[in-house]
Amino acid sequence: MNNGWKRIVIKGNADLNKSDNCLLVTNGDGKNKTPVNQINSIIIESEQVKITSSLMVFLIENNVSIIFCDGKHNPCFETIPFNGNTFSSGRLAEQFNWNKERKRETGCDIIRLKIQNQANLLKRVGIADYVYLESLLLSIDEDNMIAIEAEAAKVYFHGLFGKGFQRRTECSINSALNYGYAILLSTINRIIVSYGYNTSLGLNHHSNKNHFNLSCDIIEPFRPFVDEVAYENMNADFDRAYKTKLLSICSNDIRYNNSIITLESALDLFTMAVIKRMTDEVEFKEMIGFA
Repeated sequence: MNNGWKRIVIKGNADLNKSDNCLLVTNGDGKNKTPVNQINSIIIESEQVKITSSLMVFLIENNVSIIFCDGKHNPCFETIPFNGNTFSSGRLAEQFNWNKERKRETGCDIIRLKIQNQANLLKRVGIADYVYLESLLLSIDEDNMIAIEAEAAKVYFHGLFGKGFQRRTECSINSALNYGYAILLSTINRIIVSYGYNTSLGLNHHSNKNHFNLSCDIIEPFRPFVDEVAYENMNADFDRAYKTKLLSICSNDIRYNNSIITLESALDLFTMAVIKRMTDEVEFKEMIGFA
């Protein structure tokens, strides 16, 4: 169980109960109490969690949302009290009204971060194409960002995995990339929902068929951390051991601004930085890189 930022994530087998004015979690690590006034939301990731109805009523009365995830760890549904949620409805309206120009600016900043990390990975593994990617960063703007992103991706993936590599073909490399990206995406989905925002209302991504448009925006600068694992295991079979490496990727250390923190913590901070850029118009100067 991880808690922080007044958000509690429940994983594995656990019993959830009310104890005085606290949430009581009983699992293999013992018993853990958290005062209800320190909790904004509880995310239940596992299908092996037992929760009492009295606890659910207690949490809802104290404006704590409970988010249940499906078998792929994506948010599936959330408890909504009859008297209204603490922040979800207001934040949804706020999200609908995000300034269009600021969305384009923030989306462009995110693509810059992605291409910079792609260049950093190429340089890190000794592939000279990083120089070209860095040159693309000098010309990117809000009007050409999609075209620049596509050009960078072509050079980047050919540099990492060879000229014949294509993202849409079936191979162990693509299986690993898709698996790793899915892990990051489900983590971002949980973070967004836990803060009361909607995953489907994005910046650059706005497909009607995509439930995770905003998550797909936020993931972009973090994809190279999955790509690095795939590069290091390029000739390996995509087996259980390989999947285990990817499953633990959120625990890996990366550089975020001037600190070394876990990838999961960086996803949390970056998500909030993007939201604050959109809602509070704060300056956006995030830096993400390899540790």
